[in-house]
Amino acid sequence: HLVPQISKQYNPIKLNYISPDNNNIQYVVFVNFDNYRIEKPIIHENNGSTKFMTPNDARKRNLTYSSPFYLDVIVNTIKKDISKNKIIENKASQISKISFGNIPIMVKSNSCILKTDETNITQDDECKYDGGGYFIINGSEKVIVSQERTCANKVFCFKKKNVKYKEI
Repeated sequence: HLVPQISKQYNPIKLNYISPDNNNIQYVVFVNFDNYRIEKPIIHENNGSTKFMTPNDARKRNLTYSSPFYLDVIVNTIKKDISKNKIIENKASQISKISFGNIPIMVKSNSCILKTDETNITQDDECKYDGGGYFIINGSEKVIVSQERTCANKVFCFKKKNVKYKEI
C-alpha cells in the first residue's frame, strides 16, 4: 500500500531537453509509474521451466523467498517550438509489466503462497504450527527484531544504589 503513495508524491517525473541540432526545439518528457503489482513467488529452473516457490523450497535450495515486483511506465513526450511557443508533436506510449525487482515475502503474509492455497500446493513439508512472521533470505530464516535505543549525544546521570567509593 505504501509504494503507490510514495510514487504519487514524485509522479510524473518531468524531463526538459533542448535539441542541440536546432535550439528552437524543446522536448518535455513526462514519465509516470503506475499499476504496481506483486506476483506469487516463483522459481526459474535451469531447464527454463517455472514453478511456484514454497518457503520449504527456499530453505532447502538456499534461495530467497521473494516475489517479482512489476509496474507499468507511461511516457508522454511533447515536442515544442520555443520561438513560436507552439506544440509540434505530442506522443504517449505505455510499457507494460516491467520487472522492477524482487521483494522478500514474509511467511504466512497475504502475499505468501501458503496463505492463499490457490495453486493446490500440498503443505506436507510445512509445519502446521508455524505462525509465520519471518523472512527467508538465502535459505536462512530472518526475523525483524525491534530495539529500543536511548538518544545519542545526550548525557544521562543515574544514581547507583549501595556503591562504596574509595579515596585514592
